Order: sequence, then structure tokens, then C-alpha cells
Amino acid sequence: MVSLFLLIIGCSGGFNVETLIEELRIVATVVDPPEANPGEMVNVTLHIADPSASSPQVASWTCGGFSDTCLETDPNRADIATQQGQAFTAQVLIPMEAEGLLQDFNEVVTSVWSLACEEDVCPLITNIANGTVTNQQLSEPATSLQELPMTGVSLARRSLWISNRTSDRRTNPTITPNFEVPINASPGESIPLTFTTSGTTDIGYGYATAGGFETTDEPIIDGQLSMTWIAPDIQASATLWVVTESTDTGSAVWSSEILIQ
Repeated sequence: MVSLFLLIIGCSGGFNVETLIEELRIVATVVDPPEANPGEMVNVTLHIADPSASSPQVASWTCGGFSDTCLETDPNRADIATQQGQAFTAQVLIPMEAEGLLQDFNEVVTSVWSLACEEDVCPLITNIANGTVTNQQLSEPATSLQELPMTGVSLARRSLWISNRTSDRRTNPTITPNFEVPINASPGESIPLTFTTSGTTDIGYGYATAGGFETTDEPIIDGQLSMTWIAPDIQASATLWVVTESTDTGSAVWSSEILIQ
């Protein structure tokens, strides 16, 4: 009975409910380039699901964490992201403080934190926007969110490598669909999606704002990724994301809007 109950709550309409996003969430973070030098500016692209069209406020910043502090000392390093369609973009500066560490190590890893909140929900983003944020708030973002509601707030972290290399640095993988867009779907229809990928990624993840993917993830074999999205049983619109990630390089995202009718 327990196994049957878990099977029922894990699937709905033939798709895995864990792939259905029904509230504000940072789906994926792409840092470009994923490896940079001290003092270099990098771009942060945030793919955000916003099913309720809440027009979220979004910010990104770096934190080379050591316990509850950051290597960086300038709280003005946080950047408010601007929206471009379903994605948001920000720029963060690689801390010059990392230069001292690179005298002993070939590379170090820092974190890029990103926060998305429904409008006027997060004081942290308000403080970043008006220039009153403190370094402690940026070093302990989860702590500053403890009193906030469970919904309408999404916090994400992505690794960023710092080195003095000017060549042979890490690069993000790529993901290319092997099908034409836009995709036409009927209610309840199963749509196979195949992609060609590059880089060292070995797994892909699927997310949708309506319907859902048959499985939460699928292996990438010989640069090929196959996932199946199942449309909802009603006429609707949906945003789909397929994300490939690597713990040692970066990430890549494919996204598309689909009308189910």
C-alpha cells in the first residue's frame, strides 16, 4: 500500500510531478564564462519560472565562503538583474581578493548566489537596490530569508572557478534541439524531445510550468539526450526547460514556450 501511495503521488497524468513548477523558482543559473580571472566581469543568466506572472525582483552576487563570511569585502558587488523574456541577466565581478589565494593554488572556487522574490517580499533585494546591503547579509543569504514566506522566494547557488589562466579555461557546454520549434501539442499528448549536447555533462533535467516530464532526469549518452514531455489534459500554455549541468564545468539551458490546444 505504501509503495502504491508513493507511486500515485509521484506521477500525475503520466508525468513526474517533481518536474512541474507551480510557483516562483530559479530553474537554472548559467555563469559565462564559468572560469574567470580576478577583476574580470562575468555574466549571470537566470532562467526563472514565474507561473503567476508576479514580475519578480532578482539579484546576483559572489561569495567565496569561509564559514559564515565571504572572501569579498565590498557589499556593493551585488547586481540587480534585468529581465529578458523568461530569463534575467546580471553581471558580477570576480573578487580581486582571490589573487592572494592563487599564489598557493592553481584555482579556487567561489559561489554565485542568486535570489528571486515576488515584488517587495525580500528586504535583502530592497537593500541591494538602494545600496544599504551589508556583507553579512550577502554571506548568509539563507539566514536573512528565514522569516519570509515559503512561496514567492527562490534562492540558488552556482559554482564559479577563479584562476589566472588566460587560455584552456573551462567553458559552458551547449545544448541543441534536434527538432523544430514552435512545438505543437494536444491535451495529454506525449512529446519526445531529443538534443545534441557538448561538454562533459552526463545528465539532463526537465521542468515545465504545465504538464511535466516523464522522468526528472535522463542520462546523456554519446552527446545525445532524450526526454519526454507530457502535455496537460486541458488547453493551456507552458514553458519548458531542459538543463544540462556539470560539477566540473558549467551549465546549458534550452527553453521554449508551447501552446496546448
